[in-house]
Amino acid sequence: MSFANLLAIETTGRTLTAAMLCGGAEAVGSAGSCQKPITADLPTAIAATEPQSTPANNPTMRIVGSAGSCQKPITTDLPAFIAAPEPQSTPANNPAMRIVEKRAEGELNHLTGLVPMVSELLGECGLSLPELDAIAVSSGPGSFTGIRIGISAARAMAQVTGLPVVKVPTLEAFVYNFSGEGVGAVVCPVFDARRGQMYAGAYRLGGDRQLEALVEGAAWEPETFMRELAQAARARQCESEIITKLFFCGDGTEIFAEQLAEGIEAIGCLEEFTMQPAKPTLPPIRTHRRPDVTVCAPSDPRSSQSAAAVLQWARDFGKPTDYAALEPIYMRKAEAQRKLEERLACEIE
Repeated sequence: MSFANLLAIETTGRTLTAAMLCGGAEAVGSAGSCQKPITADLPTAIAATEPQSTPANNPTMRIVGSAGSCQKPITTDLPAFIAAPEPQSTPANNPAMRIVEKRAEGELNHLTGLVPMVSELLGECGLSLPELDAIAVSSGPGSFTGIRIGISAARAMAQVTGLPVVKVPTLEAFVYNFSGEGVGAVVCPVFDARRGQMYAGAYRLGGDRQLEALVEGAAWEPETFMRELAQAARARQCESEIITKLFFCGDGTEIFAEQLAEGIEAIGCLEEFTMQPAKPTLPPIRTHRRPDVTVCAPSDPRSSQSAAAVLQWARDFGKPTDYAALEPIYMRKAEAQRKLEERLACEIE
């Protein structure tokens, strides 16, 4: 299903973001105060930063980082959120489709900032909520509270308007932060899941816009995840599916830096190629080289959850469903629930 007007909500991280797809057929971006223009190819807006340091013992690993963006606080009443506002930019005035993303100023203000942010996005696109085609929401994993806020908001808006919803796996959406890196690039979002675990997965976006999971997203022990990644990489090596670039992103790149470094070293040399010997009479030499590995610092924009990436995933792979079917992706039990079950188990014993 294609979408002409689509709202995307991202509340699983510490910083609230929302994005709107509105208009015609090709995204050309949009401007606004304290707002970055976003184009159809996300890396244009979330550009790679220059390497800041290179570990001496691993010349193929780069650590990069950058600063974020801003969004002025806004206030509005809920009726304006649903009623049709005065159009500021309409498809009639601008036939090209545009993607507009807003990022909250500050952190952990999802509950108070989400509705005003969506209202402003609707106003800039000259739309009311019922005029949308669907509402996409990042469904987890991530902050349990943030996930609940996003899911609840999407369900409420869909229930009021009758709009369908699109459930977007948070980890998979990160491939769009690196979509300009080519079909051989593998993206590994890594986030702190507490208790020594990390939410992680390994994904590749093919040239045919097909999304492949080399390692399924889950709450992993760091060492186990890196072993699974190495096995998946070698399996594709045997199938001549060369991995040329490997990206790690998310707040876990700092927390699990040591485990990631050991795992990257254990992956070994993946890309096989042929070297012609100096003498033509000798057979070709088969050898290997490691893919280019980049570890993005948590401050790098590509390490942050992005509503624009959520929107693009929904546009390419989204399956609209009823609001009642929208459920969070926690990947494991909440800490309070786990402790309650442990206490009840002890009481039974």
